Amino acid sequence: WGGDYCNKIDGTDGYFFRPGISENSTLKIFYPELCRSVYLKFKGVKNYKGISVDKFSFTADLLEDPRVNKDLKCFCSKPIVPTENPFEGCLKKGFIDYASCKQESPLLVSYPHFLHADDE
Repeated sequence: WGGDYCNKIDGTDGYFFRPGISENSTLKIFYPELCRSVYLKFKGVKNYKGISVDKFSFTADLLEDPRVNKDLKCFCSKPIVPTENPFEGCLKKGFIDYASCKQESPLLVSYPHFLHADDE
């Protein structure tokens, strides 16, 4: 990726977490298929086969527009022809271009059915 924030491996493999997780905890996972760390926030308590479990899920801002969350700018693609626009190669909210992660394969990732994506 194009910067320290995006290249940071932050979190576990997602199978184990430290003890004492609470509603205020953020679960950090490095997800190799996406070549990045992802963060999960508490969404409530659920019942699974009679067992009370805490539900954590991805936050809507995981695929935020880099124009809104400047930290995500390093996930933008490099433009073929450089321009004066600092956000050239950046996709709008709800998408990320994984070409640089997957050996330049043309691959865009979004939430299912474009959930949380820009209306455009």
